[in-house]
Amino acid sequence: MTGNVGYYGVLKDVIELQYIGGNRIMLFKCDWWDVTNHGGRGIKQDEYGFTCVNFTRTLNTNEPFILANQAQQVFYVQDTNEPNWHVAIKIQPRDLYDMESEVDPCQQIEPDLHIESTDMVDTNDGVITWNRPDIEGVVLDANIVLPHQTQERELDDFIDDGEGDDTFIDNGDGDGDGISIDSEPARTEVGGIGSSSNPISGKKRTRGSSRGIKLFNRRPDDKLIVQFNAEGQPIGDNARPFATLCGIIVRTPGNAPLQVTKWADVPEQSKEKMWKHIQDYAVVDDERKKWVLQSLGKKYRDYRKDIKDKYYSPWNTDDERLQHRPPDVSSEDWAWLVQYWGSPEVQAVASKNKANRSSQKLRHTGGTKSFARHRDEETRSRTDGSIPTRADLFIRTHSRKDGTPVDEKSTEIISKFKELSAAQEGGSSSSIGDDIYTQVMGAERHGRVRGYGLGPTPTSVFGSTSRQSQAAFDELQTELSSMHEKLQQMEEWKKNQEEEKRQMEEWKKNQEEEKRQMEEWKKNQEEEKRAHLEEMKLMQAIIAEMRQRLSPHRRDPSEGGAN
Repeated sequence: MTGNVGYYGVLKDVIELQYIGGNRIMLFKCDWWDVTNHGGRGIKQDEYGFTCVNFTRTLNTNEPFILANQAQQVFYVQDTNEPNWHVAIKIQPRDLYDMESEVDPCQQIEPDLHIESTDMVDTNDGVITWNRPDIEGVVLDANIVLPHQTQERELDDFIDDGEGDDTFIDNGDGDGDGISIDSEPARTEVGGIGSSSNPISGKKRTRGSSRGIKLFNRRPDDKLIVQFNAEGQPIGDNARPFATLCGIIVRTPGNAPLQVTKWADVPEQSKEKMWKHIQDYAVVDDERKKWVLQSLGKKYRDYRKDIKDKYYSPWNTDDERLQHRPPDVSSEDWAWLVQYWGSPEVQAVASKNKANRSSQKLRHTGGTKSFARHRDEETRSRTDGSIPTRADLFIRTHSRKDGTPVDEKSTEIISKFKELSAAQEGGSSSSIGDDIYTQVMGAERHGRVRGYGLGPTPTSVFGSTSRQSQAAFDELQTELSSMHEKLQQMEEWKKNQEEEKRQMEEWKKNQEEEKRQMEEWKKNQEEEKRAHLEEMKLMQAIIAEMRQRLSPHRRDPSEGGAN
């Protein structure tokens, strides 16, 4: 999957690139089918919605390789009516639902980790809570010593990049239509407080919505100055109040209309209005607008889910729900939301996402900080200048102060991280760390990068990682060039050796041919000699015979004769 385009092909080879220090990268070499033509000749969807690929149309490319973590397994089924066409069937993990492309499964969403941590105290005097007259307060004895409480919220460790459909449900405990946990401080619940000698019982008292009085009382020339990292995410001391500002602006009546099914349907003029409000109270240039709108979209979904959990889900009938309208929602908006949430389609989606979410829970100790802030602090704390990997961030946000993992699932994942890291002999580069993370946590989906928070995409993250580790990359590039030159020299030497071997074999062949000819000549000579000897013997026999025949007719010279 590249961007929003899915490419289909056949795996031909698996290549492992090994770098200095034992670092390895897995590449898949594939033959690709032509999916760029959507006119029905290379790829199409049949009447049942299945994707079909024409095996007779291949894609000519000089880049047949992809990273192993970019691949998703499919198998092909031949169409009985059109043999050249094959249906591509994706392999899907068990117990996961294949959602429509318009909406994203909640297990693929990663909150910004803005949860109250164990020992953090909110000292922001500008955040005032509303009184809650609808619940009974908890009275504490002044002599009671409160036990230290650990607040470890559940986290599904998937991000929301703002492109999802907010009609999909979040965090498993409810069936609302929000997607991820708000990046503002969590609404801390104080309950179960007491001592061993005098336990206290009572209803839980919760923190109300932030009003941000101090934020909005700032002078026009004293705007909130926000620092952003290379991925365009807010970091530093003002990241938290900036998130609070975004949340308050979304919740303010009249800014974001509620009578829409998802954030994408919010009118552009409303989004522009909220963006201008952000710039009224914070120093944020236009380059950050994309991230801010993504953050507003996430907070919009969180807000809808929050009011659904509090004012819709506790009641069984629509009449009861209409009677318990949220104080900051108009009657018309609330009636529309009640009808929308009660539709069979939305309830079916909510049930499926709730089931998905229940199997994807991970507890964490990340506190109120986003992944971006954790990454920034971890980077600053390293004296060697190394960049923390996603595995490092997972360990940081899923371990207690004593270093032990927060739960059994985190223990299992962290053990796999360490095992793979040790097996690769200290592979500390971000690319190797990302590959280890992908091997343990699975491939990325929908152009998102888990462990980075809201905003970054695979392209932006990997590009940024390369820039941050440019020196190491240049060194590896130099080594690679040197190795390539040596390889060329070895190839040339091998070619010369093979040529010499060929010439030697040719000479040997000529020598053998000459030897064969010599032996043939010698054989002919011996044959001629034998023939001559036979001929001589025959001549001698003839001469002897002729002499014998002539012997009676020969006269002795001593005998006289008449004259």
